Amino acid sequence: MTWRFYLLVPVLLALSACAPAGPGMHRSDITGIEGGFSERTLISVDRDHLLYGQVLALRQAGQTSLTVEIGQAIDGRHYRLRMDDAYRDGAALRFDGVSRREEYCAPGFGCRGYRTGFIHLSAQDFSDAARRGLRAHLIGPDAMVEIFVPAEQFQQALRQAQLMGVLP
Repeated sequence: MTWRFYLLVPVLLALSACAPAGPGMHRSDITGIEGGFSERTLISVDRDHLLYGQVLALRQAGQTSLTVEIGQAIDGRHYRLRMDDAYRDGAALRFDGVSRREEYCAPGFGCRGYRTGFIHLSAQDFSDAARRGLRAHLIGPDAMVEIFVPAEQFQQALRQAQLMGVLP
């Protein structure tokens, strides 16, 4: 990976803020980003939080990003969670937490939530998740949270990206 790949992260933030809740495709002639995304679905429920996830399979300038965006619904009972790291089976995953209050839209809650962060996956990890789903733990100053992103979400993003010719 080159440093240019990390330039995709701010663009991912902008794209995901306006991505619809259902699966679909995106192409922008302005940014050069194209790819597919899954529906947003509940990936963790607890008395202290409701977390949603959406899988993104995007390409810009020949660089591919396979990412799980995580956001939190705020319903008046749950407080905002800040997360710094993600782990699966004791191994660290590449995670970009969001340190400021970025709006997040969750199905049934409108845009009253907060973006929590992004898990970036290798092609092999993405392929494995498309078969088995992704179970991971998010760790931050506010909590340790287990999440499960169903295999169907990875399959949806993969299908959409394949229809656009972004992934084989």
